[in-house]
Amino acid sequence: MRLELSGYGSGSKSRFWRQIFSDIFNCNIVKTNIGQNAGSLGAAAVAAVGSDIWKDFSRIEEIHEVQDVSKPIEENVQKYRDLYKVYRHTWEMLSRLGDMMADITVKQE
Repeated sequence: MRLELSGYGSGSKSRFWRQIFSDIFNCNIVKTNIGQNAGSLGAAAVAAVGSDIWKDFSRIEEIHEVQDVSKPIEENVQKYRDLYKVYRHTWEMLSRLGDMMADITVKQE
C-alpha cells in the first residue's frame, strides 16, 4: 500500500500543485471535500467526542469524500530525486562559503 497524504488549503485546490507534491514525496495526495475547513472539522470532532455526542472519531470517515487522488509519476519522481542531490550539494557549498565569509568578517573587526 502506498503512503497517502491529504491536501488542505489553497494549494490543494490546484491539480498542478497536488501533482508536484505527489511526485516530490512519492506518495498519493488525496483531495477531499473538506478543504479549508479541515481545522474546524478537527476541532468540532474533538468537541463532539469529548462531550459524548460522538462515541469516537469514526464519523470523520463518513464526512470526508475523496474528490481526487494525485498519484506519483515515476519519471518525475526520479527527476526530483536527482534535483534534490543538486540542492543538497549546493546547500553544503553555500554553507561552507558562509562560514568562510563569517571568519573573514570576524577577523577584520
